[in-house]
Amino acid sequence: MTNSPTHRKVAILGASRGLGRAIAERLQQTESVESLLCVSRKPASGETTLSKSEFFEFDLSKPDLSDLIQKLNAFAPDCIFYCAGGGPFSNYQQAKWSAHQWALRVSFLAAAEICHWFLGQQGASKARQMVMIGSSVAESQGDAQAASYAAAKHALLGLYQSIQKEKPKLDLRLFSPGYMNTDMIPAGSWPRQQSQSLWEPDHVASMLCRWCSDDAQFGGHMSLSLFADTPRKAH
Repeated sequence: MTNSPTHRKVAILGASRGLGRAIAERLQQTESVESLLCVSRKPASGETTLSKSEFFEFDLSKPDLSDLIQKLNAFAPDCIFYCAGGGPFSNYQQAKWSAHQWALRVSFLAAAEICHWFLGQQGASKARQMVMIGSSVAESQGDAQAASYAAAKHALLGLYQSIQKEKPKLDLRLFSPGYMNTDMIPAGSWPRQQSQSLWEPDHVASMLCRWCSDDAQFGGHMSLSLFADTPRKAH
């Protein structure tokens, strides 16, 4: 096992904030990484701090991802981190259907399409690894006030498990964090009312990068505990 990823060109989809941004900042300091493609719906703040990065503004909720796939073809990454996700925080029937559609597209459908494209690149490029971000909170159980997000993460887990049964040559992994200290968890929500610690994105990014660099974990699934101060789930 090495101490850092050995990828030269990495694309991070959902890189403007939270875990995606933390991964970009971590890889920025990694000597073996030559360049980063950071994809986000809105312009990222502090772009000058990521000198290795090229920023591409794209809305992953769009039904047509052809412009993004064209950009990825030109960049030719050997690794992709799919970090984008989210959804309305409310009772299911109270949120607009368009908000649920957004959650399903960003948290699952776009990830599935990019995965399908990347699997097809194995013979034509140096495609080596794709890491999809799941959720130990929502991928295998219901999550009140986050129905569409939970549905998307259930689907992502099912996609990952099904592709693994096909024994792909691509190192497809699923990384499932618990509650992270980001603005996706609103003030006053249940996780913030607990006496336990939320995961910090920079610490999670460090764990993720170390895990991704371990070739023995090829095709693996790493799932963190719901809170940072409780034991980690094992797979």
